[in-house]
Amino acid sequence: MKKYSSVGTAIGTLYAAATQRGICSISLCTSEREFLKGNPGVVRDDAALSGTLDLLRRYVANEDVCLASVNIDISAGTQLQQAVWRRLRRIPKGATVSYKDLAGMVGRPRAARPVGNIVGQNPLLIVVPCHRVIRADGTLGGFGSGTDVKKYLLETVENVSIRE
Repeated sequence: MKKYSSVGTAIGTLYAAATQRGICSISLCTSEREFLKGNPGVVRDDAALSGTLDLLRRYVANEDVCLASVNIDISAGTQLQQAVWRRLRRIPKGATVSYKDLAGMVGRPRAARPVGNIVGQNPLLIVVPCHRVIRADGTLGGFGSGTDVKKYLLETVENVSIRE
């Protein structure tokens, strides 16, 4: 049974769902109803996710926390999606890579666009740090939760300068 909970942060309310294997969904949603629509069958269990949600809250508040220890469940992804999402987790805090570089890192150097689409399908906001992927020219590029959130995470939390 999947469980879920939420936490308020400086960027909005983060909702998270988990299986027995680990966190399977983290979203910045406008409402609980919106989150539940994308995660059918989850049951609210604040206690089960309190540790992970506290880490997320603290990360967004720019506290020094390590998210690498958070167990994730990306089993619903294809083999390539899983490879991209695992590689994203290896980008250190404060670093960025381009979509093209990321494609090369997963052995698909000519597939920057498809890899970029996979980055955009990331189900685990922040824990799988898709916000660390930017355009080759150093500008932000897109972000499912809005470029203002991406900019906040990179500049405020990770102290990365972004070209305008």
